[in-house]
Order: sequence, then structure tokens, then C-alpha cells
Amino acid sequence: GIGLDNVDMEAAREFGIQVFNTPDAPTLAVAELTVGMMLTLPRQVKAMDLALHEGRWDKRIGMQLKGRTVAIIGFGRIGRKVAEFLRPFDVRLLVVDPYIQDATSCVSLGEALSAADIVTLHASGNSAILGAREFDSMKPGAFVLNAGRGDLIDEKALLDALEQGIVAGAWLDTFLAEPYSGPLINYQQVIMTPHATTYSVQCRLEMEMGAVKNLRAGLEANG
Repeated sequence: GIGLDNVDMEAAREFGIQVFNTPDAPTLAVAELTVGMMLTLPRQVKAMDLALHEGRWDKRIGMQLKGRTVAIIGFGRIGRKVAEFLRPFDVRLLVVDPYIQDATSCVSLGEALSAADIVTLHASGNSAILGAREFDSMKPGAFVLNAGRGDLIDEKALLDALEQGIVAGAWLDTFLAEPYSGPLINYQQVIMTPHATTYSVQCRLEMEMGAVKNLRAGLEANG
């Protein structure tokens, strides 16, 4: 996959161990599922599905993507692919990424959160991007998606934002502690997946083939 957070890179260098990843393989699978959740959450699909499974015919009014503002936090491979997928939906795109200078839609985090109907996280790192202050600055009724790292969202702050209605719904694929069994399981407006954005047949095959190619390249480089 992409992340190397669980690899002791300093020790690898000390012992002369080459470390490779497969950063391109997950892009399409993660971006596809992200956009799928952007369609699912605002239309309240989960709530209607649960109601029908319980024998209730519960129609709910939702929100279409057209005309909405989507903030993409982290504009690397996956963030760019999400933006590409969203353009036909006629949304307004805002980009938050301190390392990107070429995106005309780049804004500060504060600007993005105050304007966005949907906030999607595709950043790296192990510190919170969305904490209490950030949730307080959000447009009320926003939706939050995290396919990046579990550390990027302060869970207590998210719980408070859900209770206050600042966040209308969320999709989380990554968590600070995995497997996850925390209080978010009690919130029906939160969709959770078990760190499975790359779990498509095509993506896993591409990742495995990439790992083999990396192995061959490493062995050939060492004669």
C-alpha cells in the first residue's frame, strides 16, 4: 500500500534494508469508494436500508451532489482522483494542501470548513486535522469522510459535533485503534468500514504485483 508509518525506517537504513511501497495501486479503489460514500451519506441510504430491514417504510429526503461544495483535504494521488471523479457532478471543489501550489481552488483549512457541505480527508500524518475548533468552524449539517489516517480526526470532537448536529453524518474507514469498537458504533448516521478501501479484487492484485516488481527491482539493484 501507500503508508510506511508502521515501518521503522531508521532501523531499516541502519541494517541496509530496502523498503518499498505500492503508492499508485490503491488510488482508484479508494477514490471510487469515497465518491460512493459521498452519494450514500447525504441521501440517507443507510437509515432507509436499516428501516426496511426492520419492516418500516421510511422515506427520507436527502441531498444531491450537484451544486454542493466539497473540500478535499490532502491533494495527492487519491485526492486528485476524487476531484476528477467529482467534476461531472457539477460540484464546487476546494483544496486544502500546504504542499500544493498549482491548484487554483486551494484555500486555507478554515475557509474550506466554513464553506464545505462535504469534507473528505486524504492526508497523511499522525496528528489531528479536525479537532474541536475545526468542527466548531464547520458549516452546520456537513458530512465528513476519512479514508486517510485514523489520527486525522479527534474522535471526542467528532462525537460532540454529531450530538450538536454540526456533522450530519460521517464515513470512517480508518481509526486510531483498530479493530474499532468505540462509541461511534452507536451512531446510525455514521458509516464505518474496517480499513477496507483497497479491498477490491483489482486493487489487491495490482498491489501484490507491485510488491513482486519491487522485490525484483531490489534484488537486481543488489546484483
